[in-house]
Amino acid sequence: ELMVCQEKINQLAGLGYRPFVAKEFPYKIRIGCFALEEQLDKLPQELLLVGQDVYLEKCLHNQHSLKFREDDAFAREQLSSLVAGYDILLQHSLNMFQSWQADIYTEELWRQMITQLQEEGNNLLEQVQLAAQDSPASIYSRLFDLREVTENYLESLVKIAEFPENSTVWSAQSYLLELFEQYEQILKLDIK
Repeated sequence: ELMVCQEKINQLAGLGYRPFVAKEFPYKIRIGCFALEEQLDKLPQELLLVGQDVYLEKCLHNQHSLKFREDDAFAREQLSSLVAGYDILLQHSLNMFQSWQADIYTEELWRQMITQLQEEGNNLLEQVQLAAQDSPASIYSRLFDLREVTENYLESLVKIAEFPENSTVWSAQSYLLELFEQYEQILKLDIK
């Protein structure tokens, strides 16, 4: 329920987390995105006290695929290239976030991985901008949202590079979850 959800969001935000809530039902409050299941046993006690159902949800990357008519030049030339680039960025991000704990990597390794993601992300931002200029009106707002969410995610990575702490890792993972959702919205576009 939305009211209960908002109370939990407020509690988590008060503890310094950046909760992310999916736009579609069922509404789930998500705060992390990490690959190692054993990290669930190491969750901070404060999280376990806030949430009555704290669990690790296994999600699949690319549950959907972009579908379009063969004669749609915009989708074939620009949108499919954009999706392929995001697929790489998201996969590299998942590879980086093995844990929510900042000390899993050295500061230098964080910087190296984040530099690569920022290069990929900045290239994608340019592609999104170009695609938005040529996009049909029905797709423009989704591309605009994708750009905004990507910028937020890249900014969150800068914070990890500057302050590799658990809180900045949690925050970046939350932004990554938001990016995943927006990417899925692009994949589900009804292009006709």
